[in-house]
Amino acid sequence: MDVPAFQVLDFDINTGIISNPISLSTSGVSKAYALEFSPDGTRIYTADQFSGKVYQFNLLAGSPNAIANSGVLVGTSVSAVGGLQLARDNKIYIARNTSNDLGQAYLAVINFPNLAGTASNFVDNGIYLGGKNSRWTLPNDMVSLQNPQPLSISGDSVICSGDSAVLTVTGSSNIQWVKGSTATTNTILVYPTSTSIYSVVDLNSVCGDTASFSVNVSAGGAISISARVILLPST
Repeated sequence: MDVPAFQVLDFDINTGIISNPISLSTSGVSKAYALEFSPDGTRIYTADQFSGKVYQFNLLAGSPNAIANSGVLVGTSVSAVGGLQLARDNKIYIARNTSNDLGQAYLAVINFPNLAGTASNFVDNGIYLGGKNSRWTLPNDMVSLQNPQPLSISGDSVICSGDSAVLTVTGSSNIQWVKGSTATTNTILVYPTSTSIYSVVDLNSVCGDTASFSVNVSAGGAISISARVILLPST
């Protein structure tokens, strides 16, 4: 059933009873799908699934009526939106999808959810998923947003023209080279003919952690040898 409204309620931690519902119905909402609180608990964000609109409500506005009417549109995705999830970095990530469930290559993100209105900084193409697709929901704990070991590339940074270079990635075993190579192995052998940049993305990272490495090709110079011939008279 499509529900055109959101509700926030009081929750009694001792009895488990919920009470005092406040309807956060917003004009134009066709399907209330997901909501999330800001890290400081002063604001709540809601998502209208197929319009792609994301609203913010001020829970400190005062009366229930004032809270209900405090809604501000903070951003609109070009796609449908799904679950909202507060992550350990204190940002709110938003699943994106197509209406026919084909997925999207990016998550939207609210970078500063404690701030009022558009200062919260909604970014539609917020996080590239490294070749994966977002659909309707997100995990309860966005652990992978904090990669414990950042990607790093090591190898031959300077080679002579005609030589090869060995590049090795550390920090993840599930990677994709996205510039200079299309390999998925951590070590590659490359044969650049001129100075080149090689880039890799961590497919395990929701943040799309990337690293780049430059291989400089030295043209060198030709060696010339000159000689002077002295002819001596025969005896």
